[in-house]
Amino acid sequence: MKSLKYNTIIIGAGLAGCNMALNLHAKGEKVLLIGHPNGDRCSSVAAGLMNPIVPKGVASTWKRDEIFSQILPYYQNLQRLLKTEVLQQINIHQLMSNVSMRNEWQKSCEKTENTAVVEELEDGVFEIKPVYRLDVSLFLEATKRYFNERNAYVERDLNHADIRCDKVIEYAEYSSDKLLFCEGHELINNPFFNYLPLSHSSGLIGEYSLDHTFSPAHIIRRKKWCIPTKNGTYLVGSTFVNNDFSVCPTAREQNEIEEDLSNWTKSFQRKELKKGLRPIVGDRRPLLGKHHKHNNLFVYNGLGSKGCSLSAVFCPMLTEHMMNNGILLPDVDIKRFKYTDYTA
Repeated sequence: MKSLKYNTIIIGAGLAGCNMALNLHAKGEKVLLIGHPNGDRCSSVAAGLMNPIVPKGVASTWKRDEIFSQILPYYQNLQRLLKTEVLQQINIHQLMSNVSMRNEWQKSCEKTENTAVVEELEDGVFEIKPVYRLDVSLFLEATKRYFNERNAYVERDLNHADIRCDKVIEYAEYSSDKLLFCEGHELINNPFFNYLPLSHSSGLIGEYSLDHTFSPAHIIRRKKWCIPTKNGTYLVGSTFVNNDFSVCPTAREQNEIEEDLSNWTKSFQRKELKKGLRPIVGDRRPLLGKHHKHNNLFVYNGLGSKGCSLSAVFCPMLTEHMMNNGILLPDVDIKRFKYTDYTA
């Protein structure tokens, strides 16, 4: 049987894979996007928040100005391609839990780098702006539909042993010039890139109906954020548990969310709990780049909880690298890690 030929095969149809598929396709690449039959255990849970401030310590996120200047035009381009609106600007109203916290935030407002993004609205309430939210579920659904309509999306279980890597990549009935792995936490089982120091942090998000409603114009945050949804419920989260491989919610994680929620409202009804695994790297930087031996194998991973915002800068960068050997930022290039233990 003659194989179906593509420029690039992408393994993984979560945030990383869908973003890269759209970027490569927009540049004229013939792309095959391969998803897992059971979906993605991280992206499908993600709230999609893009916050310019790290609340702990009221610090600026990494490369804030560069990344946040690209978010809006980046996703507007993808929305036009998908013919689906997936992005909204919805700022955060940060509530203070004590005087010490309020003093810390007031000092942050005085810092030159924060004057444009943090403002005290009233006693004990600070606004963070601009904050964006990607409707991740809708984005993934629209992207898969887009490629499925072009016979360029399939779902199947991956066996790395079935990948034949030479001048041409061969996998099952498909072949391509390049192969990009966007597998999230599954990268640890990838024989080509398992030397990379990927670890995991689990996160739990709850969906609730509340007796006290908040304005849908902004997100409320104390220790956890509370995001209004289109159907009148609220998403509340998230937890962070390092090195937790379980996707089953625990009573401890549930209590952590609901204890904070009880400070805002006297009564709430739990609708659903979702838990996912975030792929993270010790230096808190994503993993982009080319395999040291096979020049047609690439990886995009380690996005942690910031996959939506990081993709606005690093998907175009990786696309240029894959197509024209463009330069990668040293902070994110996988060349920063040695592969002495590599066996594939």
